[in-house]
Amino acid sequence: MKKMKFTMSNVRNFLIENESVYTVRSWNDPEEISMVAVEGVGNCKKKKIKQISMKEDLIPYLSESGFETLDSWWDKLERFKAIEGWLYNVSKIIKRKYGEEWWNII
Repeated sequence: MKKMKFTMSNVRNFLIENESVYTVRSWNDPEEISMVAVEGVGNCKKKKIKQISMKEDLIPYLSESGFETLDSWWDKLERFKAIEGWLYNVSKIIKRKYGEEWWNII
């Protein structure tokens, strides 16, 4: 399983509290959907959404990004050189017990 790191506490905390977050990365994972291990969070599902080409592409995802404003998110993308990066949805894999068995809820 690949590892994925969230160095920005606002994004990591949003994932922990809401079990899902939208994040932009400078790299394009060839897999549309994959499982990743996130330090401090656990196992997660990572789903590729689309490539970002302009700030306005992020508007529909802002409320689930961990950022308060579009400008603050865009500023971080500029800093991380991810302006034309890829948008992913990362969601925690929740374990639930059904009878005697544990199931992963994705």
